Amino acid sequence: MALALCVGLAACATDPEEGDEDWEDCGGKCDDASSGVAPLGAPDLLVNDLGVLDQLERGGFDLGSRLGGASVNNAMLASSSPVYRQLADVVAADLAQVKAADPTAAVGLGTSHRLFDVTWLRAASARFRLVAVTNRTDRAAATPGACGEVRFVYRLMYSAAKGSSRLPMTLLVVHEQPEQQGGCAAVARGWLGQTLTADKLRAGPLASIGPAVRIEINFQSVRWPAGARGDLGGHAEYLMRVFRIAGGTLTTIKLPNTIATNLSAAQKTQLRQWIVDNLTQIDDGTALVPDVYLATKAISVSPRGLARGANRPYLMAFPDPEATFSGIDFSRHALVKSPGGLVRRLDTMTCQGCHQSRGLAGFHILGQEDADTARANAVEVGTSPHLHEELRWRKAALAHLVADGTVGSPRPFAERYYAVPGTYGSHCGLGDASFATWTCATGFTCKDVSGDEVGMCVPQAGPSAGDACETSSVTLEADPHRDTVFDMEVQGCKVPSGAPATCSRSSASGSVGGFPNGSCTARCPKMGAIGGAAICGATPPSGFNECIGAGKAFTDCLANATPAFRRRCDSATACGDDYVCAGVAGAPRGVGACMPPYFIFQARVDGHQVP
Repeated sequence: MALALCVGLAACATDPEEGDEDWEDCGGKCDDASSGVAPLGAPDLLVNDLGVLDQLERGGFDLGSRLGGASVNNAMLASSSPVYRQLADVVAADLAQVKAADPTAAVGLGTSHRLFDVTWLRAASARFRLVAVTNRTDRAAATPGACGEVRFVYRLMYSAAKGSSRLPMTLLVVHEQPEQQGGCAAVARGWLGQTLTADKLRAGPLASIGPAVRIEINFQSVRWPAGARGDLGGHAEYLMRVFRIAGGTLTTIKLPNTIATNLSAAQKTQLRQWIVDNLTQIDDGTALVPDVYLATKAISVSPRGLARGANRPYLMAFPDPEATFSGIDFSRHALVKSPGGLVRRLDTMTCQGCHQSRGLAGFHILGQEDADTARANAVEVGTSPHLHEELRWRKAALAHLVADGTVGSPRPFAERYYAVPGTYGSHCGLGDASFATWTCATGFTCKDVSGDEVGMCVPQAGPSAGDACETSSVTLEADPHRDTVFDMEVQGCKVPSGAPATCSRSSASGSVGGFPNGSCTARCPKMGAIGGAAICGATPPSGFNECIGAGKAFTDCLANATPAFRRRCDSATACGDDYVCAGVAGAPRGVGACMPPYFIFQARVDGHQVP
C-alpha cells in the first residue's frame, strides 16, 4: 500500500492485546517521559521561539522586507519583489526539467511520482513564515572581512478552507555580520549568553547586520510513496540552490564544496591534488573547494542517507579512496585519520551530504509548532539531531571567539559530535580509524543497518518498540532511481507489554510499508500512553490517500487509526535515521513518536489542495 498519514490521531477505544494489562497509561505524567520538554534552548545560536519570531516579522524581518517586497502572501510577494519573482521562475524551470526527465512525475495523488506544485510560490493562500534565526558567527573563516552570518529561515505554509499546513520547503536569507572593533570578539559577545527577546535582537545583534547577500532554498521536488519504492520504504528528492543578491538581481552561484557530477578525468586529477594540498583545512572544516569544480544545483535523496550514492558526490568521483589517497600521513590530523574518512568528510561538507546526515528527511530546521497545530500534522521536534549536536560545538566556538578570536577546535563531522558516547540513532564507528571515537553509550551497540561504512547505535538487548528491525545494503549508484536494496534481513523484536511483536517493514508487500530499516511494533491500549523508551502512537489508517484525493480535509481523513507501539522522542531523545518526532494525541507537547517523515502531512508534497 502507499504511505499513509497516521500519527497522533484522536485516541480510539481498543481491546488490549494479551499482556497489555502491565502497560502503563501515564496520561502524560510519567516520571521518565520527559514531559513538558521546551523547544531546544540555545537562544544565542538559534532563535526558534515562535512568539519572538512573530514579533520580528511584524518588526520588519518578514520575507518581503528582506527581499524588497510585501509578504502578506506569495501572490503579493511575487507582484512586489523582482528578486522573489526571479527565484520562483528558477524553481519553475527546475521542476520542468524534473518533469521532462520523468514524464510520470505530476502534481497530486494521481501518479506514483508526486511533484512539488510550483503554483504554491504565487498562491494568495500561501506564504513564507519565519521559523528560525541562526547565529553563524562560527563561519567567520568563510566570510573574509566579516564575522560570519545571520540566517533567517522561512518555511512555506498555507491556510485554506479545507485546512492549513506547512509544506516541505525552506528559504534562507543570509546576511553577513560586519566586524566590530577590528575583529569578531565583540560580535560574538553580543550573542553569547543572551536570552534574546525580539527587542533585544533588533537593538543588538540584528542592528548591525549588512544587507542580504544570499538566498538558499531547499525543497522536496518529488516524492515516491512506499508502493513505488517498497525496498527503500519510499523515495524523496530535495532540490537545493544558492543565489547571490546584488542590485535587486538574483544570480545562481556555485554550492559550497558541492562538486559537479560530470567532472572530467582531468578535473578529477586536479581536484585530487587540491584535496591533498588542503588536508589541514578539510580536517578543520574550513576548506572551500574552488568554484571550477562545483555544481550550481544539488539533489539530496532520502531515505538511507549516506548509503545512497547521490548523497556521496566525492565517493562517486573517487570510488576507491584507499587507492586514490594512499601514502598520506593522517597522523597529525584531528578528525580525518584515513582515506575513507577523508572522502566521507568531504561528502558531509556538501549540501546533499550534510542535509542527509542525521537530518529531518532533507532538512535541519523545520521549525517549532503552534499550540493549535493538529497533532496528526505536528513535528514535535523541529530541529535535527545533527543541529542539536553541532550547537554544542558552536557554543564552544562562540566562547573561543570572545576569548581569543578563534573557534578553538575543528568543526565536527556533520553526522556526529565526536566527544560524547552516542545513544539511539547516533552514528558510530565500525572499524575505520576516522570514526574510532564515535562510540555508543552503555546499553547500546553499534550496528550496520544499511551496509554503510558507519553504523547506528541501537539497544544492545535487541529491537524493542519503534526500533530498527531490518538490516540491508544499498547499491551505490550516482542515479538514485537505480538504487536497489539487497541482503535484507528481518530481526525478531519485542515490545514492553509482552504482546506478540512484528517488524513493520520498508517494503509495502505483505505488511504495512514505508518504515525504512523497519520498526518493531504491536498493538497497544491507548494513544499517548508512555512508558520508558516507548509510546503508544498509531498505525496508518487505510484509505487515507483515496480520502484526500476525493477532496476531503486531511483531518477528516485521519479517523480510525489503531494505536501501536512506537519509539518515544523529544528534544533530548532523538529518533533514528529517516524518522522524525511526530505528534501523538494524549502525549505532552514536545513528546512524540518516531515515525517516517512522509507519514506527516507537512513533510510531503502530495495531497495538499492549495487554491
